[in-house]
Amino acid sequence: MPSAAADRVDRSRFLAVAWGTTAVLAAISLAGGSVTKYRWAALFLVPLIWIVYLLRERLALRPLHSVLFAVAMLAHDLGAFGWYQRTVVGLQYDWLVHFFFGVVGGLIVANSLQVRLGVRGVAAGLLTVLTVAGMGAVHEIVEAGSTAVLGAETGMLHVGPEDPYDTQQDMLNNVLGAALALGLRRIGREQRGQGQRPS
Repeated sequence: MPSAAADRVDRSRFLAVAWGTTAVLAAISLAGGSVTKYRWAALFLVPLIWIVYLLRERLALRPLHSVLFAVAMLAHDLGAFGWYQRTVVGLQYDWLVHFFFGVVGGLIVANSLQVRLGVRGVAAGLLTVLTVAGMGAVHEIVEAGSTAVLGAETGMLHVGPEDPYDTQQDMLNNVLGAALALGLRRIGREQRGQGQRPS
């Protein structure tokens, strides 16, 4: 079992990530940016940061997972400065953010399934992808609901004839990201296995 000292170190790392992310998200909201709908984003994103922090033990969260989740949240909030209208290496920024969320979600879910429930192999892979896809679907529903209530200018859902499949693209990138996370975990296991073999 980990020592009390190690637990304190881990807790301080998680707290540092949570407080640092909170500060940056609040600063982005106060700065305003060029996209009005992100003015109040911190009110929704900051609670998510702290919910994940509070659930860290139940989720078997690793410090790296916490950092990656924080990076994903900050990448999303760069939408305040018009990043969702940009492309990066020829790909829509929107696609990259949803893909990265899929990777982070996949790493967290797969690790939690293994550590907390003992689920491995194909079952773990299917459950991971389905869970990440489900969370992505909930996110899209919340986006649609915000736009229905607040209108297209303030709501979160991107609507327009120039991109009629935005929701489907977002969910596809979530799934692809989760699949990559599973691949990365497999590669990591194989490398650790090779390192443990006698020479």
